Amino acid sequence: MVVILLVIGAISFFLASMFTFKPVTRITTIVLSGIVLAGSIGLMIGNSKDHFGMEKVETTSTQTIYSASNSESMPLALYKPVGTSGKNDVYIYNSKPSQKTPNHTQANQYTHNKVKWTNKATAR
Repeated sequence: MVVILLVIGAISFFLASMFTFKPVTRITTIVLSGIVLAGSIGLMIGNSKDHFGMEKVETTSTQTIYSASNSESMPLALYKPVGTSGKNDVYIYNSKPSQKTPNHTQANQYTHNKVKWTNKATAR
């Protein structure tokens, strides 16, 4: 939307300055198209610098997980460190009590996994 306003403002500013011959009409159209052009540039800069028009959303979800081993006698909590910084760990788990291929958590900068060890019967 802002890009469309930028293009419209630039084209109308050019047309107003080149093809309008009456002084009052010329000044009015140049000022209006200049405001549209400067406003759209300002909105693009605000979006790029301060994420104007966006808000930070944090979503927390909890789900019941099961051991990755499919064995009730050997409950496992598996993880694999990703990278060398130690900030990202991938946890391997099952989402159903018996499942052929286990699931894993995402290792990216937007997902944060928190592990708390308890003595409860079910993990989540």
